[in-house]
Amino acid sequence: MMTKRKYQRVLDDDVEEILVRIWKLDGNVVAEADHPTLEHVSGQLIAAVLGNPVSVPEALAIANKWLDQLPFNRVVIFIEDPSLWNEDWGILLPAKPSAMVAKPFRV
Repeated sequence: MMTKRKYQRVLDDDVEEILVRIWKLDGNVVAEADHPTLEHVSGQLIAAVLGNPVSVPEALAIANKWLDQLPFNRVVIFIEDPSLWNEDWGILLPAKPSAMVAKPFRV
């Protein structure tokens, strides 16, 4: 039996990790893999090409391929409606609350 991959859900898509955004488009669940722009030692910029949503399994395959090739530690998931997640894709861990704690201003 193959172990399912685990993916951390994030509540903000502004992350310094490989990110898969998942949403519904024209009745279909689609996704897009993204990562922060990197600069190669040659000076060449390495950026994800966005604007062409694909199936979720395809986006996850792209993201996991990048995980092997680029200096990132994990693939995270941005999905506004977690009911769109299919357990065949892996295990979606619940979103972690922000580590930032706001303190009230004292006047």
